[in-house]
Amino acid sequence: MENMRKIHFLLLIIFIALFVGFTYLLTTYDIQAVGPSNSAVGLATINSAFHNMFPYNEGLYKLTKYLGYLQMVIAAFFVLLTFLELLRAKSIKKVDYDLKATLLAYVMTAAVYVAFEKFIINYRPVDLGEGLEASYPSSHTLIAVVVIGTTISLIRNRFTQGGGLNFVCIVLFAIGATSVIGRMFCGVHWFTDIVGAALVAMVIVLVFEVICDNARIKKSYY
Repeated sequence: MENMRKIHFLLLIIFIALFVGFTYLLTTYDIQAVGPSNSAVGLATINSAFHNMFPYNEGLYKLTKYLGYLQMVIAAFFVLLTFLELLRAKSIKKVDYDLKATLLAYVMTAAVYVAFEKFIINYRPVDLGEGLEASYPSSHTLIAVVVIGTTISLIRNRFTQGGGLNFVCIVLFAIGATSVIGRMFCGVHWFTDIVGAALVAMVIVLVFEVICDNARIKKSYY
């Protein structure tokens, strides 16, 4: 348990550094006006080449949109579960640590979304009818990785391992992977939007894991 906490913490530091470094690179290197309305895009050569290979695909776009709704339903379920637990326990301290960690992960996800809506790095490579829209990091990718990642961890920690549990986790992983891959190839994001979202999402998931590790270790002492 202690070794796992150290591994999660080390990975957390690594992914924070990767996200910060990648975002800095995106804002300083190979910036060209290749976006809609001549909007500037970092790492433009890579982004333009990838977008030219995979232009807008309405079918994939709709698929990722509906999968996003499903992930929001999953998130809403855990928010409701946390609220019901709070009503039962009548104290936030008595709510299960993993539910509190999940709620924090969702709050962090929302904070990242709001922050990058205010401090825009780049805009979508296509106009979906609403003019220029912030696209870094991809919110669908962010939500998919955070919601699916924390959900799988919750399930594996709360229930006895077995074939049925493994199947559920595989299905959840497939949903998350399809969302990320579909968003990458549907043409509504630059390649770097997906990479950046995956990096910051892993930061949030690892914060969740470190909190759960600490709580389990503390609990084992009593």
